[in-house]
Amino acid sequence: MLRSSCLLFALVSVLGCGQDGTQMPPPGNPPPNNPPPPPQNGIQLASPAFTLNPGDEVFKCWFTSIASDTDIAAVKFSSEMTPGSHHFIVFTTAQAQRPDGTFEDCQGVGGTGINDTPVWLYAAQDPHNELNMPAGVAMPLKAHQPLIFNMHYLNTTQSPMTVQVWVNLDYATGGYQKAGAFVTFNTMISIPPGGTQTVGGNCSVPAGIKFFTMSTHSHKRTTDAMAARYLNGQVGEVLVNTTDWEHATVSKWGDPYLTLAPGEQIHYECSYRNTTTQTITVGESANTNEMCMAVGYYFPATANSFCLNSYSFQR
Repeated sequence: MLRSSCLLFALVSVLGCGQDGTQMPPPGNPPPNNPPPPPQNGIQLASPAFTLNPGDEVFKCWFTSIASDTDIAAVKFSSEMTPGSHHFIVFTTAQAQRPDGTFEDCQGVGGTGINDTPVWLYAAQDPHNELNMPAGVAMPLKAHQPLIFNMHYLNTTQSPMTVQVWVNLDYATGGYQKAGAFVTFNTMISIPPGGTQTVGGNCSVPAGIKFFTMSTHSHKRTTDAMAARYLNGQVGEVLVNTTDWEHATVSKWGDPYLTLAPGEQIHYECSYRNTTTQTITVGESANTNEMCMAVGYYFPATANSFCLNSYSFQR
């Protein structure tokens, strides 16, 4: 379990909005020249800006909190990233792990135990990204909720870049059903030099839930990443399939939402081709490591659902 705590903090995913029942990559909108306007009923979170030098690949963590004296719930997340931002993920924790405003390298950042493991909340990989909850559904957050931004920056140009991300949270104004996150992560990646590999797992989900979006996350050696129904040892209907790792496919369902039959699970799987002379293993770097994930949102939820390889648990 402690091993899973460390790995969950490394989880990265990308979710956007497509047509109901369709699969599509998130739009590659250009990054903002100026900060986006804050929501009329909500909050804007802006990470510190800094200079990213040519060739640098860094993971920066920013610690902040929700500036609200009362519990709130988010009905929409939207974000903007400058060039040089590869992706970012926002985590919640039960207790603040650093003073608000702390900005540092992410190595060694994690919970004090399984009960305070950072829990995935929202992530993005494209310059502009949005996640809208269905009508009457929201993500609850407590007053002064501690947050950790885990930001991956990569400068492949010959010039320095000033990098930054912004996240807007729109607040719910009435009653709602709670949304939860479904996150998978595979630790078994070991792609031999010049070779191929496929990894995956089968994951249980809470009974009676309704998925409204699902996507995948992997890195540059990926030839295919997918999630599908799984029942009685058989892979069934494909729910999402990605062949362009930089712009992961997103599936979205409206009413009727995606539901699973009794005993049915989610199967996730990634296939890779390694053209290097080094073994590629699991890790955060988009250049030298790989990942295999399926990520979704669902309701009604009592907790978030995690699946490490094929081991499922809730938190």
